This record gives sequence, structure tokens and C-alpha cells, in this order.
Amino acid sequence: MWMNTWEIEEAANRFSGHPILGPATKTLQNLERWTNSHSDGWPYWQKPSRAAAKLMEMIEAAHPFRDGKEPTEAEYKAALRPVKAFRTRQGADFEIVVAVAAWGLLIGSTDHSCHAPCVVKFDQPMAEDEFKLDYRHGGTVKVWRSQP
Repeated sequence: MWMNTWEIEEAANRFSGHPILGPATKTLQNLERWTNSHSDGWPYWQKPSRAAAKLMEMIEAAHPFRDGKEPTEAEYKAALRPVKAFRTRQGADFEIVVAVAAWGLLIGSTDHSCHAPCVVKFDQPMAEDEFKLDYRHGGTVKVWRSQP
């Protein structure tokens, strides 16, 4: 299912606090805005929306008026693959937001001071197996490269 600009904005507002759908909708929003600024627009250039098809399906399926299906980590990762491939092939610079929850940080745990989903933005691309996360008291998240 294809999502228009209004549907993307509505989903971004609805799911902003969700550990997986929040980053997913923000990534879709970033792609849509990048497309609008680099072409005739989101409705007219099909490559970006085809790349985001799985992402849009996952977001739409989670809508409470539809299936209300909670996405899994594997579904989120799979939905991002064609988006990442599109970004690489096109040399695009839109941000793909990484959900920390997809890599095991306990969201809403008693140690997490704000009890909200966290998103880590890396200065350079890193694969999942290249970093570790460690929560420290005081609201900081330590990120470092794993040792091989």
C-alpha cells in the first residue's frame, strides 16, 4: 500500500513514541522529504516508494483501524534493506533512523531514567555486529565499536 504525505505525517505523529514504528515512520518521512527535494515529488518518482513498500506495509499493518499488528525486529530490518539499497544506489543523504530497541536496549526499564524509546545516531555507518550499547545511570548511553 502506498502512503501519501498526509498519511506519512499522521503515522509519524501516531507512532512517535514506539520503539520500532517511531524510527520507521521517521525514516519514511525522511525519504519522502528527500524525494520531494530531489525530484518532481513523492507521488511522481516511483523508485523511492517502491524501495519503501515493505516499510509502508509494516506501518499500515500496525494502524489500530487496520490489523494493529505489532512489528517484529526482523520485519523492521527486512523493511529497511531496500531503503538502504536505494539510498546507496542514488547517493542519497536522507537519514535512516536506527531503533535501539531492535538491538537489545531495554526500553522502559527501571534503569532508563526517561522511560522513553531511544534512538542512537552514528557519525558513520556501522553494522549491527560492529557496536555495543551500555546504559549508564544519569541518562547516558555509551556506544563503542566491538572488538573482533
